[in-house]
Amino acid sequence: LRCAPAQNDRHLIRIDFRDFTPGKPALLNMQDAALDSRHTVLVLTPAWVDSQWTLYESLLTRTADPAGLQRRTVPLHLEPCDLPPFISMLTWVDFSRADLSTSPGPSY
Repeated sequence: LRCAPAQNDRHLIRIDFRDFTPGKPALLNMQDAALDSRHTVLVLTPAWVDSQWTLYESLLTRTADPAGLQRRTVPLHLEPCDLPPFISMLTWVDFSRADLSTSPGPSY
């Protein structure tokens, strides 16, 4: 999921199967979405960690904000998994524990 600015200052959520341009190379669709978005939410699961596609997408987002100071990358820890160092150094929203899943968390 990627959040991009919309014309009326509301959030726009981009989802690959719904919003990517058909016929355009997937790598370019991912690159354009990452560069145009203010924030990218990473939904962290074991499948996410194992996927080369999500690694590519997260690297694109992290390249625009390598130190994480602009908070462009927002990790959402959905299932227990071992995170790569470049993600684990960020503070994530923890939905992997039932007792924490209803806390409001930070506002962006």
